[in-house]
Parts: sequence; C-alpha cells; structure tokens
Amino acid sequence: MRACLMCNRPDVALEAFDRCINDLGIVGGGEWQWGGGRDRIDPLCRDMAMRAMKGKKGTSEMALKFFQEVLDEDVTISIEALQGIAEACEHDRDWETALGLLFYILKNHNRPNWIVDGSKQEIRELLSVVTKQSPDDPSWMAELGPILASVMRTCNADSNFGTAIFCLLLIDNAANNVAATTEERSLTIKMSAYLSKTEFCNDLLVAAMASLCGLRLYQIAIDIFETAERDIRTKGSTDVRVTSDAARSVYQYALLENSKHGTPETGNPSMRAIFEIERLIEAATSYDNQKDGDALEQWKSIQANLAEAMKACTYIRQSNLSFVLFNWVALQMKGAKQDFSSLQKIADPVELDDVFAMQSDSLLAEVVSARRWNTNTADSNNVFESLLRNNASGMGDWANSCNAGVSALLVKGDGDAAVKIFNALEKKVMNPDLFVIIADHLAKEQQWVAVRDLYKTALQEGCYSEELSAIAMKAVVSSEVDSRIIVLRDIIQIAAEYNGTNSELWLRERYWQIKGLIGFKYARLLMWWNDPSTCNLDELNFAIAEINEHTANGADVRFETIRTIIKSAKQGLVQDNLDKYRWIPSSAEEWKELLQLVIYQAQLTNHLDSRMIDELVRSYIALDCREDCIHFVVNSLHSGARVNKFSLHQALEAAHLESSDAVNDLQMLLSK
Repeated sequence: MRACLMCNRPDVALEAFDRCINDLGIVGGGEWQWGGGRDRIDPLCRDMAMRAMKGKKGTSEMALKFFQEVLDEDVTISIEALQGIAEACEHDRDWETALGLLFYILKNHNRPNWIVDGSKQEIRELLSVVTKQSPDDPSWMAELGPILASVMRTCNADSNFGTAIFCLLLIDNAANNVAATTEERSLTIKMSAYLSKTEFCNDLLVAAMASLCGLRLYQIAIDIFETAERDIRTKGSTDVRVTSDAARSVYQYALLENSKHGTPETGNPSMRAIFEIERLIEAATSYDNQKDGDALEQWKSIQANLAEAMKACTYIRQSNLSFVLFNWVALQMKGAKQDFSSLQKIADPVELDDVFAMQSDSLLAEVVSARRWNTNTADSNNVFESLLRNNASGMGDWANSCNAGVSALLVKGDGDAAVKIFNALEKKVMNPDLFVIIADHLAKEQQWVAVRDLYKTALQEGCYSEELSAIAMKAVVSSEVDSRIIVLRDIIQIAAEYNGTNSELWLRERYWQIKGLIGFKYARLLMWWNDPSTCNLDELNFAIAEINEHTANGADVRFETIRTIIKSAKQGLVQDNLDKYRWIPSSAEEWKELLQLVIYQAQLTNHLDSRMIDELVRSYIALDCREDCIHFVVNSLHSGARVNKFSLHQALEAAHLESSDAVNDLQMLLSK
C-alpha cells in the first residue's frame, strides 16, 4: 500500500487493502494486540486505507467508519489520512460531513501529536506518544491547507459559498488566537495571511476564489490572487507562472465579472454577512462561561451577534450557513468535548435546538426565517406554533418571531391561518413590518377592500410605513373608489408628514416607484401633468432635470430616468413651449451632448444592455447623427457589450452613407 501511495496510485492501494480484508481475511499485523485485539484492523493499514480513499467515489462511508475507530481507540492519525477522508466526502458530495470533520479537527487541534506526519509510517496510542510540540504551536495550521481546500470545494459544489468562507475564517481565527494578534484586518488580508502559511496552496487559492466569486465578491478574489502571485515572487520564485492554470482561470473569470457588475464596497450584502460572521466568531470563541459576573451579558451579546449573522446569511440565500452558525454557537456554548457524530449534523436544520432558539426573540425569528428559505416550512410552522402555545399569556416580547412565523405560514400557502393569527394577536405585538406582511398577502389575493381597511387600522395603531402606503395606493387604483386622485393625495400627504416634508417633494423623490406601482395614468395626474397631449414631454423634462441634478450631486441615476430619456430622444426635437420645457434639448447638438451623459450614467450603473443600445441607435438615427451612431456601436463592441443585429445593421447602413472605415468590421460581425 505504501508503494502504491508513493507512486500516486491510491486506487491500486485501496484494491490491495480490500483484497486483504475481504478475500484473504487478513486483519492486520501479528504484533497488533492493543486497542481491541486481533479482530481490529492494523492501525497503520487503516490509516493508509483512509489516505487511499481520496481517489475513489463511494468510499466516504467506510472512511468515516475508520475515522470513528481511530477516535474510539484513541490513536494518532496522519494528516494524509484526514485529507483522504475529506476528499472521499468531496467525491460523494457530502459537504455536511466534510464540514463536521474540519470542525472536529479545529476543536481538537491542541491535543499534542494527535495528528502526525504520514511519511513516518507510525500510528501509536496517544498515551504512549512523547509530546514533542506545544499545544500552542501554530505549525499545524499550515498542514490543514489541502484539507480546508477539499472541504471548501465540497461546499462550493452545493452552492454553499458562504459556508466555505466561514471555514476559512474559523481557521484564520484559530491562527490569530495562537499568534495573539489583535489588530483589525480586512478580509483580503485575513485570507492572504492563511494562504501564506500554507505557502499559497494552489488548491486552497482556487477554492477561496471560487467561494468569493459565488458570493459576487469578485474584487476580493482578484486581490487575493494578485497578492499570492506578488508574495510568491517576493520569496524568490522565478517561474513564469507561479500559480496554477485553475487559479488563473478563476482570476480571469473574476476580472470579467467584476468589469460587468463590479463589487460595491458599501451596501454589499455579502460583505455585510461576512462582517457579521467575523463578529460572531470573535465573540463565541472568546466566551468563558466560568466568569459568572460577565457571562450573562456576554451570552446576550452572542445571541444578538448570532441573530444578525443568520439574518445576513439568509438574506444572501445562504440559509444552510445560518443553520451551521446556529448549531456551531450552540455547541460552543456547551463547552464540553464534542463527539464527531454531533458535528456531522451541524448543518441539519432538523437538529436545531428549539429551546436554545427560544432564548431570544431576534434569534428565534432568524431560525424560523432560515427554515422557511430552506423550504423547511413545516419546521418553521412547528417552532412558531410552539411559541404560540408556550406564551399564551402574551406575545408582546416576540414581535420579530411573530413576523417570521406569519411569513412562514404564507409561504406554506396557509393565508387564512396567517390572517387569523394576525387578527388574534395583542396590540403590543403589532408592528409596521407585520402589517406590511399581511397587506402584501391580501394584495396578492386582490382583496383590495381588506387592504384599505388594514391601512386605516395601521394608522390607528401607530404602525404606519411607506411600504404599507404603497400597497394602499395600489389598492385604491385597483378597486372601485370614489375620487381616486383625492384619496391618493391623502395617502401621499400622510406619508410626507411622517417623513417631515411636503407632499410635492415626497412625490417627486418617489415618482418612478409610484409610476411603476399605479401606472402613468394616475402618476401624471398626481404630478399635475393634466394635458394628455403633452404629458410625455412633462415626464421627459422631469427626467432630464433629475439626471442633471443627480450628476451634479454625484448620486446614482435611476434606470427609469435613463430609459425615459433614451426612448424619448428618437421622437425628434422640441420646437414649441421652450420656456416650459427648458430642460429638453432644442437642437441635435444639445441632444448629442445629453445622450453622451446618459450613456456615461448607464455604463456607470451597469444599465447599458443590448435593448438600451438598440434604443440609443434609434435615437441617433432619428436625430440624423449617423457618425455618432457608428462610433457608439463600435465603442460598445470594443467594451465587450452585447450588440443586437438590429443595431449592427443600422450602424452598417450609416457607415455606408458616411463612407466610414467601420464598414468592413461591421460586415464581418454581421456575417458571423
């Protein structure tokens, strides 16, 4: 077996092992007496078998059985055997067990010499091992690189990108604690620091970059790749390519996607989730339940951190990570030595400790929400029903949980039960979000009268919100209501008062949302654009004024603003009422200048798609700006944008008329 493994033939090594065990009935060496006697497999043979299982699908169950034997016998295990178990789980796409294995290693890493070097070909009882390293020796961290890479790949294969990043952050935290480092570090620095410890293990680099791309954190993936290449070269490598082809492929993908979508530094939901996870790891790993005076406050802080982390993870559709975080914290708080079987179920939503969840309203709410997003609506409802039974005296302290529970009932399709529970809840638990949840359900059922009544009740209970007013406005235009415009203006006036502004300013700031909600017919009347023959010009004038204002202030321009200007440009020039429509260009040159601004804003906000390019081409042709049309199409092609055949045909026709040099290039593109 050793010879086969040294020749990188794990399949042959495993075949030899199976033949000895199954066909010849050989259990192990003649000197093997301790740890169960002759009826147990020789520990070294077993260790090498686990190493060999990394190369074969369908071996994870046997690998885990052997690993449990290692734990039962309290013997050492090679780092290569642990890698074999992880990769066996990877072949079988068992990310939950792979995760449990990594967590067990992390929980027991401070056992001296438990993990040994497989090249020494020696497996012994831990009691007989002479300690040669301190439990605080961080050298073991570097050796986990290939194991972590395998676990992360297994998570990535099931779209659990956040869980993969959590694994890396946990290991970084362990290394950081060992090194007693307290400085604030960015995600790029943290990931690069651990990669450096593994001498930039290419498999781990690829897995980390893939996880980041899965969360759309393209810029961070780019940064850690470039950091890896720079640091490797700094250490003296003269190779032309110091990273693998796989790493470079992911790097090129990240560059391409980042050029299309970017990686926002502020307001990025994935970065928010990672930030909350980092806070949780720091709080949970530093928790000491022996400090009686601080333990309660510390525990309350951890509960709050856990709830926020779960909320952020569920929001980015990583609900499995929410379960992992919950169970991981629950096990951390118990403090006792964890057996491997409990860690194997760390991602199982059914295994969640409901008693643990019910210690806090915010925590229970996130448990219910995570189960709901993971299609475990039955489990969500069970937890919520248990809450209702156990708090018959009052639900006033469980507002967030009520919101999540009612939402779970609606997802299940039990709207009648949700409405019934809502109507039975005491006033103390009522909150604006709960009214919006019920109103949204009623609107989907087109129960518009009930929506209007609910809106009035919310005002009486002090549970107003803009979301609710928007649904109420939709109800007004969708049902038989006398004097709709007057009723709509009343809703707007109330909304403006709640926001401390006047109704005109409130409406102008939200015009595009209101238009999408109630339609142009009612939106224009609210804006006092009463003349049907000129209302489109009124809207265009409004849009141009807005794009100029937002550009001057450095604010993002809305997609609706850009689209309205582009679609209106092809209608030609405005010759009348120049004073009223002072923002609308009255010459082709003014339109060209405006369209340049619109194109810039569309590119800046990633709104310049193929349909918008078609609209811009129509506008240039309508304005008789053929040269500008040609340049725009050619520049769009050079930037990598997708251009439809319509725009290519229009640009080619313009190029023929202008005798442009672009004729040949456009003809070649159209021939493909």
